[in-house]
Amino acid sequence: MIDFMQDVRVAFNEPGLPFILAGPGMKGFKSQWGGKDAICEAQKKATERPEFNESTAYVESRHFAPKSVQHNKYASCAGRVARAAALLT
Repeated sequence: MIDFMQDVRVAFNEPGLPFILAGPGMKGFKSQWGGKDAICEAQKKATERPEFNESTAYVESRHFAPKSVQHNKYASCAGRVARAAALLT
């Protein structure tokens, strides 16, 4: 993700281009695939690097994993992403 953000900033000649990274939250914190936790942590740490910490944000989305097909809170996650975007502007 770090390389991607750097490459996009160079390609568009925008050194401070903001990014919002959201942890993949489709199965919540109880995902059976253990690698997702490592991905979430790596994405969060990327936003904390000195070259990114003023222009990137990490949004935790695992809190909004649906409890069932009928109970979907992804709209709440979209709201968190919008609030994070507002902080970066």
